Amino acid sequence: MITTDKKLIYADLSYSIRGAVFNVYNSLGFGHKEQVYQTKQQLLHYLKSTNYQLGLLINFGASKLYIKRLVWTMDPCESAKDQCKSVINSCKSV
Repeated sequence: MITTDKKLIYADLSYSIRGAVFNVYNSLGFGHKEQVYQTKQQLLHYLKSTNYQLGLLINFGASKLYIKRLVWTMDPCESAKDQCKSVINSCKSV
């Protein structure tokens, strides 16, 4: 278990993935072409549109390995909208 001052979601899994990323980086080196779609905004959109909360943005293209943790927590307003839709739909089915 990893201990930090802040509670990280999926800390152990993230640590394992980062270890695998460093193994790949050490084996293949840097400078590989990245796909255009691998951007921070698209990762955030992916997290928002799925039930996943954590994404790792990894850049193998630079001379220094770059790993960024992105965490998505549902907007409280969106959560309230979803709850209202659920109530409305359940009333319609009665």
